[in-house]
Amino acid sequence: MIARLTGLGRALGYFVIPEWPIHGSSSGAAVDVAWFLDAADKFPMMIFEVESSPSTGMVNNAVKVFSKPVETLLKPLFYFHLVLSGTVDSERVDNLRQLFGTHNYRVYTPSKEQQSAALLDILSQHRRIRSQIDLSAVISELCSGGWDKSAVEPTLRALRHLDFRASYLQTYARGATLDSTLKQQFIEALAETIFGSKPLPFSDVQYERPFYWAHWELPIHLGILATNLPDKRADCFHHLREWQLHSYHISQIGPHWGLSRDYDECVALASASFWALVAALFCNTVEARKFIAEQMKPVFMAVKNHDRAVAVFHAIWLFHVAGGCGLEELATDAFSLMQLHGVRLDELQAPDALVDISPGRNRVSSEAVLENDFLLTAQKMHDIASKWDGYQPDSIAISLLGGLSPQSWQCSIVRSLWRPAVERL
Repeated sequence: MIARLTGLGRALGYFVIPEWPIHGSSSGAAVDVAWFLDAADKFPMMIFEVESSPSTGMVNNAVKVFSKPVETLLKPLFYFHLVLSGTVDSERVDNLRQLFGTHNYRVYTPSKEQQSAALLDILSQHRRIRSQIDLSAVISELCSGGWDKSAVEPTLRALRHLDFRASYLQTYARGATLDSTLKQQFIEALAETIFGSKPLPFSDVQYERPFYWAHWELPIHLGILATNLPDKRADCFHHLREWQLHSYHISQIGPHWGLSRDYDECVALASASFWALVAALFCNTVEARKFIAEQMKPVFMAVKNHDRAVAVFHAIWLFHVAGGCGLEELATDAFSLMQLHGVRLDELQAPDALVDISPGRNRVSSEAVLENDFLLTAQKMHDIASKWDGYQPDSIAISLLGGLSPQSWQCSIVRSLWRPAVERL
């Protein structure tokens, strides 16, 4: 426990001294762990005493701090007294609570609930001192420092509810691929942000290096929630429509060339795969998938006579989104353009995430050219999707927001788009 408290204190930014000798003590008394605001401070902000069991020495450990005059020892902001084993309803513990309970003092018994309560109280006291927190350091300490796993989730939840300022979504996203607890925390934080009555105290930058344009985060957020919160799917779709059609005097994503160079490049070179990702996240809402396909159509029509790489990029992703949700006419239009440009099967199965406009960009492949018949090609996609064992779309989306890019994630999105069609057969 002493090592855990030492690690947590350093993660929270304190200067930590284990076995800190008390000033003015003729007997050489010391406290197990002391947290200082910095190395120059003479007196600690928080003190921790750890008992292996509720022994007779417990009282002395508290008295050695509270009995000292302030000229010798300024009292800490809080004194945490933790008991690691023994009877929960010990008379000694009760006596200590009654004797020192009017001070900034609390004693914690060995139960998991009490150990979790100790963590929450530590954070509450820390919040009185600082409003910002190094969330990555705290998560690393909680997950690898030997703390009880049952205490990690409520502790992470408490950080948000105590209004600590931190890059919650960014930090959760970067760890979610390896830790299901962090993925759940990401989803909870996202739901609190979008559907909660109180915005979370995010830092100014939510994501440091998102894969897609930062202005397009909301549809991905809504899709992640639609995947994980079935009772919120209709609300998520409503917010998606509002964002695309009514949050500006023109649609958010469309062939509105000339607004800015960044906008033009994002729409032309990235919007098709972006919409496909969102459609895969709304896999259980057919109306949302059809809406997305219809929103992809204007850009597809605007670029179909342009550079092959751009035209094929939009045609392939539109074919997958429209074909997967049963919009055969729109999927056929995209298929016809793919045939015109000689798109091969590997291009269809593993499309680009972004348009590559560098010299020599055309892909070379020995794979067969697409079938001449739309239905045969669609059936081939059904067959591939029925054997799907790739990444889940929400895991892909969270990784991309966090600046990570799972290998060949586009293949998983393609199969996910066709999988609902397979399940309808």
